[in-house]
Amino acid sequence: QPRSEIYSNPLETSKNQMIMEVCEYPGLEEHRSLHKNLIEEVSERMQLWRNNNAPEVRSQFCWFLQNLLFQHIMKEDNDISLYIRGKDQAIKEALKNLKSSIDK
Repeated sequence: QPRSEIYSNPLETSKNQMIMEVCEYPGLEEHRSLHKNLIEEVSERMQLWRNNNAPEVRSQFCWFLQNLLFQHIMKEDNDISLYIRGKDQAIKEALKNLKSSIDK
């Protein structure tokens, strides 16, 4: 799977949101909205890059992905870790159920 598609993979987003639900993360709805906006922006920037492979477009896309990694994944998703503690079994069960529903 290409690295850039990881950010817009619906399964990854579903898994993240399932974990937030199980852990009763108080910012779930805001985080869902943030994910939706990020997915749209990644898609738009990927399309721009595909249409114009100029070095500056590539550089801007790379900067965006680095910023996404640092700002979103390292900060926003890390904040969720406070709510995950002690809920390993519930998370494992929810992810198992998610995978089963997708496999059907």
